[in-house]
Amino acid sequence: MAEQKKLYWLKLKTDFFTSKEMKKLRKIAGGDTYTIIYLKLQLLSLQDGGTLYFDGVEESFADELALILDEEPDNVKATLLFLERTGLIDMNESEIRLLVVPTLIGKESESAGRVRAFREKQKMLQSNVESLQCNTLVTKCNTEKDKEIDKEIDSKKSVSKETPKESATPTANAPRPPKPEKHQHGEYSNVLLTTEELQKLIAEYPQDYQERIEQLSRYMKSTGKVYKDHLATIRNWARRDGAQKANGPQAAPINATRAPQDYQKGANSAIYAALEAKKKREQEGNT
Repeated sequence: MAEQKKLYWLKLKTDFFTSKEMKKLRKIAGGDTYTIIYLKLQLLSLQDGGTLYFDGVEESFADELALILDEEPDNVKATLLFLERTGLIDMNESEIRLLVVPTLIGKESESAGRVRAFREKQKMLQSNVESLQCNTLVTKCNTEKDKEIDKEIDSKKSVSKETPKESATPTANAPRPPKPEKHQHGEYSNVLLTTEELQKLIAEYPQDYQERIEQLSRYMKSTGKVYKDHLATIRNWARRDGAQKANGPQAAPINATRAPQDYQKGANSAIYAALEAKKKREQEGNT
């Protein structure tokens, strides 16, 4: 049975670069290079428990290590001299022992490494499965909560449909009061005024309110124009020709007890008087 390969690794201490020896080494000229060479020597010695052996390939041990590490011989010699002075190595002509390495070696067989990697993978998969199960439970709980919330909302909706709340503004749906009825006036019965509007017109223009009604009636009949508010139109015409200012001081208060038909009788009398006056003027003109 073939011998299994073994895997080695160096367990570098966390205070490696902050130790007094490494700080001193890095401060001298070329110290960073010497530090790298020291780390390479430690890795090279792992398989032999922290010991390096001279095989006589080169003339000196330092030259042989420089060949193996791909470093300059002078740099290797300077590193070995510093390590020996600080007590980090013990060396002679045939071997070098790195004194701290035996306590930093980690190793296992190749098969043990595969088993460890497999166990770590299984552990990770198990962790993922547990995480998925936890997520599934959380999702299920959230789904159940959502269902309960939906049921509660539906229940509230059904209750609100069965017992509708009173309107915050009860007058919004209240029936509107009927508009005042407008009566026909004028020669062509096309001037529309409510009883209240007629009273206002008589109060504002007591002497010629009927003539103003007749003017609007004849004008609309002859031109075909339509006005939305006949009282406002009569007032506008009065302001235009200055009649409102002349009649204003003579305005008399309205007798609220007077019936609408009495106003109509007075209107007819005014029309008759206006027609007679017009006829008389025409006769005088002809003569």
